[in-house]
Amino acid sequence: MKQLYESLEAIVFPESRRPVIYPHRLSSRNALDRTKISAYRLLVRAAMQCDKTDALRDELESRAKTGINTEAIFEALIELAAETNDEQLLLKSLQGFAVAMDGLLPELQSERPTFSQLERSLSKVPPDVLRKARLIDQMTRTLLPLVSEPMGEDAMKIVRPLMRRTGHLIASDPYTLSTHQTLLETIENQ
Repeated sequence: MKQLYESLEAIVFPESRRPVIYPHRLSSRNALDRTKISAYRLLVRAAMQCDKTDALRDELESRAKTGINTEAIFEALIELAAETNDEQLLLKSLQGFAVAMDGLLPELQSERPTFSQLERSLSKVPPDVLRKARLIDQMTRTLLPLVSEPMGEDAMKIVRPLMRRTGHLIASDPYTLSTHQTLLETIENQ
C-alpha cells in the first residue's frame, strides 16, 4: 500500500510543478454522480491505509499557503476531512474553499432571473459557458456529497451559501440554465 501511496503522491503532487496539485478526475456526464473518482480521492484512501493522513494534510496545507491552485487544494482537503471524519479540518477547509471560490461565483441577489426571462437570448451561447460548466462541476463534486452527510451547523453555514451561489451561476444565462436544470432543482431541494 505504501508504494501505491507514493505513486499517487507523485501523480497528484509532481515535484516539478510545485505547488500545483493535479486531481486527475475521471469524467462523468452526470453531475450528480457521487461515485466519481479522482487521483486525490485514491491518494486519501491510500494514506488512510498506510497511516499517512497527517503527512498528506501537512502537504496540502503547505501548498494552500502559496495561494496558487487553492480551489483544488481545498477541494482535496475537504475530501480528506470527509473521509477521515475530521470536523475541524472540514470546517477549516470549507472556509478556505469558500474564499478561493469567492471571486468565481456570482454574488447572491434577492432574485435570480427566471427561465422565461432568459429564454429570449437562448439562441446565443455565452462565451464563458465552458468556464461556468467547469466551475459548476467543481462546486457540485465538492459540496453535494457533504450535504448528504451529517455535519455541524458551522460547516453548513459555509456550504449553504456556496450552493446557493452555484444555483445563481446556473441561472445566470439561459444556456447554462437549460443544461443544468436538474442540478439546479437538486441544489434548491438541499
